[in-house]
Amino acid sequence: MLFKYRSNPVISNMEKIDNVLDFVNRNRRSFQLLIGVLIALLIGVQEVLAQGNNTEGFIYGKVYTRGNEYQGQIRWGKEEAYWHDHFNASKVENPYAKLNDRYRKEDEDNDSWRDIDWRISSIWEDRAGTVHQFGCQFGDIQELRNYGGSRLSVKLKNGEEIRLSGSGYNDADARINIMDDELGKISIDWDRVEKVVFMPTPKQ
Repeated sequence: MLFKYRSNPVISNMEKIDNVLDFVNRNRRSFQLLIGVLIALLIGVQEVLAQGNNTEGFIYGKVYTRGNEYQGQIRWGKEEAYWHDHFNASKVENPYAKLNDRYRKEDEDNDSWRDIDWRISSIWEDRAGTVHQFGCQFGDIQELRNYGGSRLSVKLKNGEEIRLSGSGYNDADARINIMDDELGKISIDWDRVEKVVFMPTPKQ
């Protein structure tokens, strides 16, 4: 009587798995390199897509001139275009001036030689007056008002209002470029601007 041999399917499948594992093990470095390249490509594509569609980092708001208003993405002069960029000017008011005058008067009353300041620290004192610089990110500003002649004020998002002088700072004399949502790109001289109201940048 003849017996027909039948292969065990379990053993056959195990052999196939062993062969695959052996192949993967022998080419492990190549597979690791391939997976690394694919992951890097995937991350790069996602970043490019995110940068192409994300405009929330750009300055956005309304620019009011005499009789007109424009709304859109804003570029301050040829420099600032992002919320984290800084607006610079100088403070008009010095809240520490009264304290300085009081201490100076006390020193004068205590010195026996009134015309000479014998304190060693006086070498480093600013006798010509101190300019208090103002600087903050555009993202912290709610509104800027232009009063002309380098005079302006800033209202911060926390409600604080500060009077400023733009003399000597190009931010307060910059040409404002705005990509108006309806009219397209418009360039406005600072002396034509009455105020700038900053708004959340819309998602696109």
